[in-house]
Amino acid sequence: MQWHKGEVILSLNGGTFSYSNGQVKEILYNGESIFATTMSSDSNRLFIGTLSHGILEYTANKKLVKFNHFLGLKENDIKLLNYDGEYLWICTNLSLYRFNMLSNTLVNISKSYGISGKNISSIQCDENKIYLATYKGLVEFPRNISRDNPVSPNTFIDYIHYQNKK
Repeated sequence: MQWHKGEVILSLNGGTFSYSNGQVKEILYNGESIFATTMSSDSNRLFIGTLSHGILEYTANKKLVKFNHFLGLKENDIKLLNYDGEYLWICTNLSLYRFNMLSNTLVNISKSYGISGKNISSIQCDENKIYLATYKGLVEFPRNISRDNPVSPNTFIDYIHYQNKK
């Protein structure tokens, strides 16, 4: 459930609905019900993560716009979203992404930092940091984390296998 511009947006078993002035209306995308997995908004924009339509933006004139194409995001199964006005944090089962709303750049945080999307259960931000609740505990890092990890991983060779011999 998300409050947005005088409406309560509800994600229910039968789809996604808007409640305003005592009336409930189903929100459809191209005539189809939307099965939302997550929602995030600020005072101006509402983003809805779905099981099959990717990320949809619920616009001021109550229309839905598919946001994936704008992002360049190929995955449609959205697990979690967090929007803070500057960044849209996107978690899929595969990866964690950060989309910079000002520069229109998408960064795959998982690739460089080894954070798997399937292990993340919640995303929260403050002014300086992002917090990820994972199955192994809390992970925190700067919101403006760079695309490339400056720390090279240590490489160890335990053994070499050659022609079925160690």
